[in-house]
Amino acid sequence: MSRALKINKIEVSFRLWNLMREEEGVKVDTKAVNILLNAYAKNGDFDGASGVFDEMLGRTGRTKDSMLPAGSHCPPNVVSYNTLIDASYRCGDLVKGMKALEMMKEKRIRPDTRTYTTLISTVGLGVGVVGANNPDAAFELFEEMETEKVFPNGKTYCALINVCKRVRRPDLALRVLRLMGERGWCEGGGKLRAGTHFYISNVNDVVAAWTATIDACGKSGRVETGLSLFESMKKSGVIVPNEVTCSCMFDLLVRGGFLGKAVEVLKYMKIRGLVPTEYMYTTMLMAAGGEGGVDSNEIYVELVSLLSSNPGGNKKSKTQTPWEGDDTLMKVFLLFYEVENPDIVCFNTLLSVCARVGDVERAVSLLKRIEGGGEDVDVFPNVRTYGEMLKATWVGKRKDVGEWLLKKLEDGVDGIGEEWRYDVWVAKYIKLIQEME
Repeated sequence: MSRALKINKIEVSFRLWNLMREEEGVKVDTKAVNILLNAYAKNGDFDGASGVFDEMLGRTGRTKDSMLPAGSHCPPNVVSYNTLIDASYRCGDLVKGMKALEMMKEKRIRPDTRTYTTLISTVGLGVGVVGANNPDAAFELFEEMETEKVFPNGKTYCALINVCKRVRRPDLALRVLRLMGERGWCEGGGKLRAGTHFYISNVNDVVAAWTATIDACGKSGRVETGLSLFESMKKSGVIVPNEVTCSCMFDLLVRGGFLGKAVEVLKYMKIRGLVPTEYMYTTMLMAAGGEGGVDSNEIYVELVSLLSSNPGGNKKSKTQTPWEGDDTLMKVFLLFYEVENPDIVCFNTLLSVCARVGDVERAVSLLKRIEGGGEDVDVFPNVRTYGEMLKATWVGKRKDVGEWLLKKLEDGVDGIGEEWRYDVWVAKYIKLIQEME
């Protein structure tokens, strides 16, 4: 059951449990029932989890629908209660989660960090909460943790910051981030002072907290504050931006009109080898296709460069074409058609992706569009244009197209003249094409 849950095969877990409880003489312990509770929680079924929980407490008599085998003694422990609270989180009901917390206290089971973190996260959903735009419930839970000497971890602070983000209170988010630094982590990545009890073992949780704060600032109109936090992370050497952080910052900068800064984020990702997220791709589409258009050529070039160097598409099989097997090419073409007034750099960038996967037909189509001009195209090919074309023909093993390109160059191309003969890159691919069988 546990293995099935790890791969999200929830229905398989239920079938395995039903098979087990039908066996004669089988008895289960609390650990086993907790796995069943987790299956209900992952399914967002609070009522189902609550029914099992009542059986664990002995509140219900034996019936044919009982989930626990006869004779099983399974008193709930802290994991059981936490799983029930997780079920309340997944169905977005804080009231049910708070009732589970009170039940824990009545049974003298001490809540732990996960208990409070899940409840704070439930407040962050804004569902079933009195005063949905009031973060007081989350801060009251946080204060109760401190009173009860239950120490928060990185996930706790991240959950609290997410509450602040939802209610658009960047001032509170910044205060929580500052408090987290005072408790053990600063922007330089320093750990605890001697004698303090607080410790965050997972740097990723801290990065998530910083990312949530950046998002909270940006979505409340404080983009420059978010950018300042982003720059602090870059300098820290420990709490450094990840893909999600960069995606968040990119989105805020593009929407705020800070296109130059957005390009810098893309360049930073390229240096760090970070893969662009789908969120960034969508942001680019929205920005380029917005009212009045956006001069997004440079952003397009940088984003395509990232997509090309860190492709996120599926691996190609022997029977797939480059277009079918690698969704990177599809993405860059969709982005291209949303860019207003693409220049030759944009065209060449698109050609470079065609060259990388050897899609000769699309490369030729693009070249004809560039050479043909028209109302929608006011650009002229340059040496790099033909260099990318030659590379595409070599990768795609199309010697015939390569020879056609070479003849065009020898006959003379307007704006290029004899310049191509002295380009090392062009010469390299001409030689490779001539050596092809």
